[in-house]
Amino acid sequence: MKYKKYWFMGIALFILPYIMVLIFADNYTVIETDKERELFKMQEKLTQSTNYYVARELDCGMQFIPMEEYLIGLTAANIPLNYENETIKAQIVALRTLILFHSDEKGNNKINKTEYIFARESELELAYYTDAKLRILWDTLYTENYYRLCSLVLSVKGIYMTYNDEPIEAPFFYLSAGMTRNVYEIMESEYPYLQVVECPHDIFNDDFVKTIHIKEKNFKEDLIEAYPEYTAEIRNVDFLKSNVEIEKKDESGYVLWVKVNGIYIPGEAFRVALNLPSSSFSMEIFEDSVAFVCNGNGLGIGMSQNEANEMAKEMSDFKEILSYFYKNCQLKKIE
Repeated sequence: MKYKKYWFMGIALFILPYIMVLIFADNYTVIETDKERELFKMQEKLTQSTNYYVARELDCGMQFIPMEEYLIGLTAANIPLNYENETIKAQIVALRTLILFHSDEKGNNKINKTEYIFARESELELAYYTDAKLRILWDTLYTENYYRLCSLVLSVKGIYMTYNDEPIEAPFFYLSAGMTRNVYEIMESEYPYLQVVECPHDIFNDDFVKTIHIKEKNFKEDLIEAYPEYTAEIRNVDFLKSNVEIEKKDESGYVLWVKVNGIYIPGEAFRVALNLPSSSFSMEIFEDSVAFVCNGNGLGIGMSQNEANEMAKEMSDFKEILSYFYKNCQLKKIE
């Protein structure tokens, strides 16, 4: 009997830790289930009674995603999640506005009709993360991050910007060269709401200045790939003769034209061809390479995400942020 008693005690001590784990694991599962159940309800709200979709062209055909649901993956792909809530809300409104701007019907009255309205993803020309991609990127933070984005999208659900009662083109970028650009100097279309505004916080960002060194061989190859019709002229570029020069800059310091061996290339196209962070740059040419000192990051038109985030830190809400970067626009809401 004595040994039998010790045998039962040994079994009890052995299985006790497993019982404790099961008890606490079950509680944890309940908490997670409640969180996921709440998230599911939020997802239902995103797609509730919607007539607005984004059309994605896949190998198997067209996929139509409700606009508010699509905004989750679109927002995640286009702004850092460590930004302030008001900044992300401003970004969500800008992204929704872009979707409506590129939709098959424009105008406030048309947008509030009951028939289906959609925009093609290819026309947006923006990065987008599928749910599968988000699960990989966020891993264990998936539920937390998705819940936060759902909450932010719902908090500004249906809100978009208009000018003369129509959705606006609402460009954005990461970091300015100290101020945004005058759209009239680089685009033929008229967008009176895209004006030059100061971005005083941007110049203190760690990414404000970047120096990019490009070998002469790579310089020529990249430009030829972008402009094959000028292959002969680009191949004959001679750095020693200094026949690469900045021809003109705009009032915000961005390059409008670069002259390459007699060829005039738009500054933004030149930036894209050489994969420079910004077209606000200076050049220093060496015997077999060129150094570009770039200020800022991105096109420079519309909303500077970094400046917007600094404004949010100083207690500006999403409406104040949007009104600062998109002048004389009105906020409207889809009924």
